[in-house]
Amino acid sequence: MHITGYTRDNVHSADAAAGGEWIVLIHGLLSSPRAMRKIKSALVARGYSVLNFGYDSRQQSIRTSAVLLDTEIKRVIPNTAGKIHFVTHSLGSIIARYYFEKSNPGNLGRCVMIAPPNHGSIWGRRLIKNIPFFNFVLGIAGQEVRYPPEKSLHNPPPCEFGIIAGGMGNSFGINPLIPGDNDGTIAVSETRLDGMNDFVLVRGQHTMLLFQKKVIDNILLFLETGNFDH
Repeated sequence: MHITGYTRDNVHSADAAAGGEWIVLIHGLLSSPRAMRKIKSALVARGYSVLNFGYDSRQQSIRTSAVLLDTEIKRVIPNTAGKIHFVTHSLGSIIARYYFEKSNPGNLGRCVMIAPPNHGSIWGRRLIKNIPFFNFVLGIAGQEVRYPPEKSLHNPPPCEFGIIAGGMGNSFGINPLIPGDNDGTIAVSETRLDGMNDFVLVRGQHTMLLFQKKVIDNILLFLETGNFDH
């Protein structure tokens, strides 16, 4: 099977001694590994080896992407690796959760989810209901992620995990068509998940969260300590 968007540039090995830590990055819907490059640069600078996983959300189901993720992790990350951490954005968080359901590595570290639709996406449901053309735009995985994944995902990630949500810190957020505070795409309430070790709200829009210093600093802090800076 082919992983759309995957290139050699998506892997950076720090050439550390055996036992070095790795980070798996997973981008969101209608995106590519390029969206994670600023985060990747910060992680590489901190000494991590990085696998920046790519997939085609329009052509691949969430389950298919999770299987491809498992294949790529086994292909790229050596058996001698230390902890394997995950940093995910939006739909990428759900792909990681499907991966954890089937493939729990013994050296699993921590996981940071950025704006994850852990309970589906009311905005996605409304778009497709009112503008059927969005069935085509969002593609296979985009249609799947509209609805809560509880029937398929029975457990939270089997590791320490933290959630960074985007919003405005008020009762109405960026998008008035999404109930409550939101980042323009995902409601803050849709990001929370039982079992999370920490949660932080950062003012910002869904995609632009990936480029904010506060988000990147919190990613690094959580990977190292299991807590965010509040």
